[in-house]
Amino acid sequence: MRKFLFVIICVFALLIGAYPLLYAFVDHKYTFLSTKTPGVIRDIIWRGAFSYTLFWEDWHYL
Repeated sequence: MRKFLFVIICVFALLIGAYPLLYAFVDHKYTFLSTKTPGVIRDIIWRGAFSYTLFWEDWHYL
């Protein structure tokens, strides 16, 4: 039972860790960005902050 729970936690951790790759390889109309207005998506500061939180913030967990 304990090994089973460990495997489940590992699978969830890998899925959460792989989530930022979704934004690199999938068209934006199928991601969270599809809920944003075109003005927000074109804003360079917003895009920079969004990319920072997705990609660079994850590195400190390693």
